[in-house]
Amino acid sequence: MYKFIHFCYFCLFSVKLCYNYFMKITAKNTTSRRSQQKIKHAFAELIAERRSIKNIHVTDLTARANITRGTFYRYYDNLNQVAEDFQQEIMQAFLDNPVSPLHPYEVDHYFDHLTVFLKQHEDSYRLLLNSPDTLRLISQISHKLSQNLYTALRRPFDRQAWLDVNFFVAGVATLLLHYFRNETDMSLDEINQYTKHKFRQTFPPLV
Repeated sequence: MYKFIHFCYFCLFSVKLCYNYFMKITAKNTTSRRSQQKIKHAFAELIAERRSIKNIHVTDLTARANITRGTFYRYYDNLNQVAEDFQQEIMQAFLDNPVSPLHPYEVDHYFDHLTVFLKQHEDSYRLLLNSPDTLRLISQISHKLSQNLYTALRRPFDRQAWLDVNFFVAGVATLLLHYFRNETDMSLDEINQYTKHKFRQTFPPLV
């Protein structure tokens, strides 16, 4: 009986230790995510102001984020890693967007959903896309759009059709880039309507 009671106490003590360890790890992870978000937000603001990562120093970023240099170097080796992390976060949000057109008649809905998504993340995209150092993001998004739209055409691979879709998407990406850089008076809704209209014109037999 004594051994059984001792065993129960041991189990309770072990559970308590595991719980405390788990809570510490959770708190640490939460603090880490919060610190990284502060770093990326400060980075995005500085990129928008100074137009290039070459004009930003770690000291500028730590001051803007209100953190120490030690905190910065705990998560990143340099500013290029911050830029890559920030781009990847935005790109992942786009890739995680669950709506993709599976049929030609779903393309309009796809563009509508994409417009809503861009509105929800407008501040992040506007900050990031105001730097010439982030044009790779446009390339990544364009490639994903091209894949989705070509899939919606539901036809065996055709090189000319693939090139047409890529050319079309490049035009849409350019319009969006101008929008986020305040270089056009078109709204996202107007770009959306124009895009749907041009898609139907460009691929009339397929939609």
